Amino acid sequence: MQRARRPALVMIGSVLLNILGRETVHLLGIPLYLDMLGTAVAAFTLGVWRGVAVALVTNLIGVVVSGPASLPFALVNATGALVWALGARRWGWGRTLPRFLGLNLVTAVACSAVAVPILLARYAGSIGHGQDVLTTRLMTLTDQFVFSVSAANLITSSGDKLISGFVALVIVSALPASYGGAAVWCWPSPAPRPRCGEPDSARALDPGSSKSRSLDGHVWDVAGSPDGSRTRVGVRMGA
Repeated sequence: MQRARRPALVMIGSVLLNILGRETVHLLGIPLYLDMLGTAVAAFTLGVWRGVAVALVTNLIGVVVSGPASLPFALVNATGALVWALGARRWGWGRTLPRFLGLNLVTAVACSAVAVPILLARYAGSIGHGQDVLTTRLMTLTDQFVFSVSAANLITSSGDKLISGFVALVIVSALPASYGGAAVWCWPSPAPRPRCGEPDSARALDPGSSKSRSLDGHVWDVAGSPDGSRTRVGVRMGA
């Protein structure tokens, strides 16, 4: 029973984190979103569908704060959950720091590809967000409305997803293993010691494998070269 409640606790915490990030942006007026911090945490630890569920619930609750304008952007939040979860858990984009950086940028592009048509079709390019300042400056330089809205959204989204992804990685690394995931940091090992990213109680599945199995049966998707010659980061996925 307790094990069954753990995903629910992560999902509830993720929704609250999204709302906290969103309200922080409204309070400070900064050109970010920060309403997908929890979405990233849920996507990394729990996978696609629970990450999408966190995204949708967040925007439903957002209706109370910002009105119906929040609903169409549930598609943007869900797109972020989809890309983050598939990228980290299935495509291996969380195995090294450059790949993880790329995953967050790809997530930003995917989210902008969904958000920009919504902004143009329903809100004349603006919903009173901090990115409007950048849109106005680009309009002054280019006199191209669609380009200015698209570029401003992509720039803002890129910064936002980089921050959200790395903050989520820190949060996931702090979670107990039983809650679904942790970050694995690798480092060079000149002296004989466990394989890069492998806990003391774990043993590699085979000499050339990138996975190891701990004594509790969890399989670690380990980032790192067999000789431990490079420092890398990976995301440990739950069973």
